[in-house]
Amino acid sequence: MALHRALLLGRASSIRSLLIFPRRLTSSESRKPNLNVGTIGHVDHGKTTLTAAITRVLSSSGNSKFVDYGDIDKAPEERARGITINVAHVGYESPTRRYSHTDCPGHQDYVKNMISGASQMDGAILVIAADDGIMPQTREHILLAKQVGIKNLVVFINKADIVDDPEILELVEMEVSELLTEFGYDADSTPIIKGSALKALEGVDPSSIHKLVESLDSHISVPERDSKAPLVMPIDNVFTVPGTLKSGSMKKGEKLNIAGHNYNEKCSVSGLQVFNSSVDMATAGDNVGVNLKGVKAKNLTPGSFTFTNHFQANCYFLTPEEGGRSKPIMDKYIQLIHMDTWSMGFRLDFLEKSAIIRITTKKNMPLFDGNTFTLRENKITIGTGIITFLEKPIAFSLFSLLFLFSIGRISTAMTLKEYNFEEVKEGLKTSSIFLLGVRNPSELQEEGTIPGSRNIPLPELEGAIALSEDEFKGKYGFEHLKKQKEVPLVIYCKLGGRATKAGNLLMDKLGLENVGVYMGSFTDWVAKGGEVQKE
Repeated sequence: MALHRALLLGRASSIRSLLIFPRRLTSSESRKPNLNVGTIGHVDHGKTTLTAAITRVLSSSGNSKFVDYGDIDKAPEERARGITINVAHVGYESPTRRYSHTDCPGHQDYVKNMISGASQMDGAILVIAADDGIMPQTREHILLAKQVGIKNLVVFINKADIVDDPEILELVEMEVSELLTEFGYDADSTPIIKGSALKALEGVDPSSIHKLVESLDSHISVPERDSKAPLVMPIDNVFTVPGTLKSGSMKKGEKLNIAGHNYNEKCSVSGLQVFNSSVDMATAGDNVGVNLKGVKAKNLTPGSFTFTNHFQANCYFLTPEEGGRSKPIMDKYIQLIHMDTWSMGFRLDFLEKSAIIRITTKKNMPLFDGNTFTLRENKITIGTGIITFLEKPIAFSLFSLLFLFSIGRISTAMTLKEYNFEEVKEGLKTSSIFLLGVRNPSELQEEGTIPGSRNIPLPELEGAIALSEDEFKGKYGFEHLKKQKEVPLVIYCKLGGRATKAGNLLMDKLGLENVGVYMGSFTDWVAKGGEVQKE
């Protein structure tokens, strides 16, 4: 059973092959249509609790298996923080359907994972805590759901048992309806269920869960699946390969091509599972686990498909009022693109005398006309688009790679000296460097910092561009750096990429020339035994 749980949750990186296969689907079970749904909403509003509660209530019918909260948020960092970080999958059945349920993270630091999960859904359950009401990630998740093509939502107002005033619940319901209308959903026809996921999980009052599942059955229709089209399955995770079939069908023993991230190899299917059951064949819409022969796990990356990096697209850019950029996007703009289960760096070019944009991604990917995508910068969504024309792949040059982590001055990106662990350690000991950490407050609180360094969040640093040079230096205390050019400013961050971006910003803003980066990053510092100071 541990194997099934690992397959359901998509988190057993050490599992490389399936050793056992449990019961096979009966003919009556296999005739039930499969619908891909999931929970979205703000952090701590009860998405994972609701997911566990649904499996508990439906397990009483004998067709579904109860999956405990702790088995959904299984990773140690998730249990420690009490939030969902990765996308998790569970399965359950109503009298008429099989459901593949994706539990998405709500924390703003993990929106990338939320996009990956939502891209696989046919419909979604929007979870809103009655005591909080509409919160920032509530709005963002509705926006992202709309962008990835989720046409229908069911709303679950959770924690209704802790709100004594009925008028508060009515007010939350009104706010939800207004928000749905704002983002283009039909609020009048969208079911809104009030209840307590925790009470249902404890077996006290399951009525709201029954109403929720009935609403899923009636309100969210099963989309047409093209099982005869070529097989397409974005990969969610890598142990046995899990994913949702977007089109086509897959059979045990079949030969496949695995492609994506500049990788393209042939392999064969040696095993298939649809949640708790072994199957000989899976069709479009099924969330499946696949055991592949002839391919190494290290060559598989979440986001690979079953190959161009260059395409034209129509794109809508969000206004500042919608949460988008406050400054215009210029030609050669570079950030991150999210599509299906993958994300990577891209460059945007505006075509002359046209509203169409051209995008070039860092690596070749199997793309299709009609693919939708989301563009994000730091922690905000800036736009959404649809591919209209695929072009021949082009090289993503070193020039472009340097530009990817700069703010526009490519030449300065080439002048940043890279420091290793020993150089940073010695520099701090002798005060021969000024170490600046580009770290967000959540990272500092949870992981600590390098003693002797100053820390500034990258978004705050970028926002300082509007300040005058004197205001900038006064606020951040870098007055002495311009006078002491012999003391280099060395930038570090958690993983590496932000360091170069911050270094270029400081060179541009302060006119500094002696700037370097510790590309090994905070992660490297910890791994090599560097001292850590908790904030």
